[in-house]
Amino acid sequence: MKKHACSLAVFVLAAVFLVAAALFDWDSVNSYTSLNTSTMHYVRGVVTGIDAEDIEKDSADERLYLGSQELTIRILEGDLKGKEVEFTNYLTRIHSIFVAEGQRVIVCADTPENAEAYYTLYNYDRTFPLILLIAIFALAMLLVGRTKGLRALLGVVYSLLIVTLFLVQAIYHGFSPVGMTLLAVLVIAGVSLLLLNGFSRRTAAGFLSTLAGVAMTAVLFLIFSRLLHLSGYNTDEAETLLSASYSTGLSIRWLLLAGVLISGLGAVMDVAVSLAASLEELVLVHPDLGRRALITSGFNIGKDMIGTMSNTLILAFAGTSLNTMLCLLAYGYQTNQLLSSNYLAVELSQGLCATLGVVLTVPVTTAVAALLFSYRKVL
Repeated sequence: MKKHACSLAVFVLAAVFLVAAALFDWDSVNSYTSLNTSTMHYVRGVVTGIDAEDIEKDSADERLYLGSQELTIRILEGDLKGKEVEFTNYLTRIHSIFVAEGQRVIVCADTPENAEAYYTLYNYDRTFPLILLIAIFALAMLLVGRTKGLRALLGVVYSLLIVTLFLVQAIYHGFSPVGMTLLAVLVIAGVSLLLLNGFSRRTAAGFLSTLAGVAMTAVLFLIFSRLLHLSGYNTDEAETLLSASYSTGLSIRWLLLAGVLISGLGAVMDVAVSLAASLEELVLVHPDLGRRALITSGFNIGKDMIGTMSNTLILAFAGTSLNTMLCLLAYGYQTNQLLSSNYLAVELSQGLCATLGVVLTVPVTTAVAALLFSYRKVL
């Protein structure tokens, strides 16, 4: 009963924290936007007519079309709902939005007070496919994971809300990126693990090991970012963020560290929880298992986790950077130029430090589990 009360108290506090972050007026602290978009509205519409078109297939990729279409589109929402507008849709290789009659699209409506409204085709309306993908993801988690799947799904939703409604807003409006990220890590890890396993020794082992793994990732990145002379100013987005920093106090210097902590959290938590759960099951099956044997088992199980999770992290970073790597190849980068570039230093330091954090989480989790599980009745 006491454990349930503690879990309930944590969930209530977590919910209050999230609601407070969502309702807080961040612009009251400071405010900045680089563009005045008050007259621009992105609204759903449906193509009711194609009055004329002059298009041809791209010779490099037959799935792309080049040329133009004269469109009539009925707006489906907002102040312009029901209005039919006509404009030209220009198709290029990087903006090949080829539409057919009856297709749903997103229209950019620029409606200044003292000028004629101007309409452009922004993109396809991707709302339904995205909702369908999310629904399939949620259904798969529920069918395979059952109750645990539901809890995991709630944890994922909560984590995303914390990042978007709290962490991004707090960092943008001048609060410490490192401090806010560490707070987000504490909240996300605590809520996610409690949702999965309740108030138990398994949760305690996973939580303590996760914090230790994230802390080691932070220390490693701090060391190597100093050796590599890296900061948030070395990223492609730094120039854009500089303008915001003058008005909001956004600390660009520590953004790389905040990013590596968030990106590494999931993998560290995965290894910590999976290894702690495996060792707990060993103790349940073999109650007399000694501490030395438990530690040996922990390292043996952890070796496989290290191999798969390290690949997962490195390949994830490589996958997100594939287009950039192709651009570097096209530009004819030389070896010394590439090895000393900001891009490679940032990507490698983030990927390898996050992976090192995962690797070091194995011995930490093994040690914590050995202390909590061996020679004791498991909760």
